[in-house]
Parts: sequence; C-alpha cells; structure tokens
Amino acid sequence: LRKRGAQVDEVVLYETKLVEISPKRIKEALRGLDAATFTSASTVKGFLEAVRRAQVPLDSAINGTKVVAIGPATAQALKAGGIRKFYLPKSSWTIDGLIEAIVKAVRPEQAVHPSTLLRVNGASKDLQM
Repeated sequence: LRKRGAQVDEVVLYETKLVEISPKRIKEALRGLDAATFTSASTVKGFLEAVRRAQVPLDSAINGTKVVAIGPATAQALKAGGIRKFYLPKSSWTIDGLIEAIVKAVRPEQAVHPSTLLRVNGASKDLQM
C-alpha cells in the first residue's frame, strides 16, 4: 500500500507472549487430564514451548490425554508440533463446536444434548449449545 502512495498506520491488536511456568508446575498441571483443548495455533506453540522448557518429553506430556483443536489452523499447528491424534469439531469452529468435540473425545458413548453439563476443575456450569 505504501508503494502505491497510501498512508499506512500499523496497529498491533494483540501480542502473544509466553508466560514463564516452572517445570514443576507444568508437570503437576499435566497429571490426570481428561482433555487438553487448544483454541489457536499460538496456544499450541506456547504449550509446546512450555513443555520443552520443562524438559518433559511430548509423549509423556500428552500421555493418553485427549487433545481437542478448535479448527483447522490449530490442528495444523498440532501436526507441525508432532501431535498427530486429536479431535476437531464437526459442526462449527466455535466454542460450541469445541464443547461438542470435547464431549466426543472424553465420552464418545454420550450423545451431545442441547444443554450439556461441563465440569472443570471440580466446578460445574450449565452451557447452552
């Protein structure tokens, strides 16, 4: 645009930064997970970098945990990072679709109903799908 004479103002909408997390905390957080959800390629990259810094082998970090990606770009980042088995939403690449994929990953025998009870860290919340 500048080459064509336009005035261009660059505005950074957001910047992704990796938060430093201790190896001990990473290892504790990875224990006993039913599912790990990724909502962007940057969350995948951040997770992989945190695991690398904690010196936890990727296979050990995932260790049977169901991995769920919100959409194709996130799935591509998982593949590039060496994670080959994951779930994707079927109906839409939204939070509703992500919830549907989590339920399918964790409870494949359970049909997803319009109102699903999701439990996170011992808390529960009714979510309308």
